[in-house]
Amino acid sequence: MLIEFGGNIYARDNRGKKPSDYTWSSSPTAKCFEYYEKTPLSLSQLCRVTVRKAAGQRALEKIAKLNIPQRLIQYLSYN
Repeated sequence: MLIEFGGNIYARDNRGKKPSDYTWSSSPTAKCFEYYEKTPLSLSQLCRVTVRKAAGQRALEKIAKLNIPQRLIQYLSYN
């Protein structure tokens, strides 16, 4: 879910480790990390994350007030 909302799967901590370095290789979490490392987010997902980041704090409130079709508002709001 964090990845879908724009979390960086390649981020490293102060020891140079990625999130996947802290999982057991056979765990569901490791498989999820592996999937996202091999499969980048789609263009539509990247656009949604970018618009929400640009909206900043209280993004949902700001997006709801945009003069755009309701379907786009629902998409940007993950509805």
